[in-house]
Amino acid sequence: MLITRFKNEKRLKQAALSMNIEPLFFVPTAKKLEDFLSLAKQRKALAHGIESLHVTLEGPKIPIPQLRELLALSSRKLSDLELVLPKLSKAGWSRLLQGLRLPHLSHIRTNAPHAALSELLLLHPQVQYLSVDSCDRAGRECILEAAPLPALSEMVGPLSCISSVINGRPLTRVSAKLDAGRSGAVAVPDFLRALSTSMAAVTNLQIPFPPRIRGILRHIADAAPALESLVLQETRSPLVRRASERRAWDNTNAWASDLWRMPRLTTLALLTHTSLIPHPGDAQEEERLVQEWVISNGHHHPSLRHLALCYHAGDEGEVISYWDLNDRVWIKAGGHNNANIDVPWLWG
Repeated sequence: MLITRFKNEKRLKQAALSMNIEPLFFVPTAKKLEDFLSLAKQRKALAHGIESLHVTLEGPKIPIPQLRELLALSSRKLSDLELVLPKLSKAGWSRLLQGLRLPHLSHIRTNAPHAALSELLLLHPQVQYLSVDSCDRAGRECILEAAPLPALSEMVGPLSCISSVINGRPLTRVSAKLDAGRSGAVAVPDFLRALSTSMAAVTNLQIPFPPRIRGILRHIADAAPALESLVLQETRSPLVRRASERRAWDNTNAWASDLWRMPRLTTLALLTHTSLIPHPGDAQEEERLVQEWVISNGHHHPSLRHLALCYHAGDEGEVISYWDLNDRVWIKAGGHNNANIDVPWLWG
């Protein structure tokens, strides 16, 4: 028995010594976690060298003690942490995150309940990037509002949570999504009001909006005039039953004028479920549309250089087009007349 255990430990030590120290580490299964910890116990440098850790466990049984052990071992250099555990209970999340200290942690992506996450953030005021899932406090202030996040510059999450967090934080990049079960017609204006009264100087914004908000671009310009990059994602709405119903950009003069209210804007992307032109994919029609958008009162927008158009989004006839300004001429830089194209920066 002792001889067998000695031989197993010797094999593990040899395996650990032969492994490269990797700064990027993924844990897709509990077995992978168990195997790695066995090796790390023989050679702690394997865990000490982890800088970016990504744990995504789908199973119902989450090995919390082993996860805490891995987090403790990797705390020396860990700066980027992803924890996605869909089946873990609120009590389990509290046990996992309680008292955890990661001195170099700067980026967090997680589906943790916000109450447990807020306890982690209290111990890590240096966090710069935060990506969260839906809050369980629908219609009330998100508990993350109380977290001291003086270094937070980028946030991804539901509109209501970002609305609660944005005030008093130096956010420059925001990627918002609709709250589960909450109307976008309410959430979007609430978010833009919070943005306009905050001290945040947002330069990059990705935001969903319902078709019924006709003045969406004007509202965004009023709230964040310093924007440099804007991604607009039109949501499907049962209140807009016909694709032929008017959209904000149908009034091209007002649309162009509102773009001028963001003089630093260099990149604009629009995703819509309807068509933008009579003949989808026609380059000449797209070019005319682009010209109408970027020229107001005979003057070209001072900064706009890149346009991305995604229309008939999610349908079989989906079209994605990219336009760039080159020597004062708008040129189609690429695109696809095809469904099932994955464009992460458009879709979020």
